[in-house]
Amino acid sequence: MSGWWNQNSLNLLPGFLREPMMNNFESGFQVVWELPMEDWSGIGLGVTVLMLISATLALPNYFGKRPSVCNRTLIPPLIIKLALLAPWIALLAYCAKSGMVTAARLIAPYYPLLLPALLIGSEQSALVRKSWWRKLAIAVFVMAIGVLIVTPARPLWPAKTVLGKMVAAQPDNKMFARALATYTAYSIRNDPLAELRAALPADLKTVGFMGAPDDLDISFWRPYGKRKVAHINFGETAEQIRERKITYAIVSGLNFDLAFNLSKTSVEDWMTMARAEVVTNTTATIAVSAGPQKWYVVRMKK
Repeated sequence: MSGWWNQNSLNLLPGFLREPMMNNFESGFQVVWELPMEDWSGIGLGVTVLMLISATLALPNYFGKRPSVCNRTLIPPLIIKLALLAPWIALLAYCAKSGMVTAARLIAPYYPLLLPALLIGSEQSALVRKSWWRKLAIAVFVMAIGVLIVTPARPLWPAKTVLGKMVAAQPDNKMFARALATYTAYSIRNDPLAELRAALPADLKTVGFMGAPDDLDISFWRPYGKRKVAHINFGETAEQIRERKITYAIVSGLNFDLAFNLSKTSVEDWMTMARAEVVTNTTATIAVSAGPQKWYVVRMKK
């Protein structure tokens, strides 16, 4: 159902909500992926449901309908309530400024400060002892274990072997093909461009990198401690690149595909401007959603 949601969810919203969101958020903010991944994941659906139940019980404490544990301390109840609300005010400020699509992950430091406001009151102690609550908690663990087993970054099952056989048996099955492509791409995600690194001089200290926003430069920091990556901006001149002592660079073809409509600059145009020449190139899949992309190792001419 994620595919249907990604294509139709914005159309379900009224214009006065949809237009501000489209104007202020990164593209893809409404997208739901097939599996939770560390790039996008937050505290999780299961824990969120448990917290909503807890919050329902805690809500009367804010209106003085039930005695709160706050009243048993020496700190004035108003001070405690303001302290509990302060992280939510801080989160509101963050949300007003940030339009990034990975907010669930980025606000991870907030979670320990946000949750206490949902857990006040003596009712919580009785709640966690109820049998139905414990069953819900166990269900959350089971859900998490399932995701942990199948997560493409670190699968706890022979994903490529099994999916390879499934694709061979049913080559027209798009779901099997996409699953195999996803697990294959993530299996080399810790070093996705090792082939290009091998084309660099062994004693090179600084590697230039010119990629799209989601492109990974992790392959070119190796050997760790002996090499660094210097990102090249789209508008830098040949002289500015050389002033930074960049003699070799890794260039993403996707970066120019994304920027072409604005700059009308191709990879070949940029290399002419930068006075660079191609040493080697390859095609690699860094993200399944982007598909196979062209990558270049270039050398700056003297």
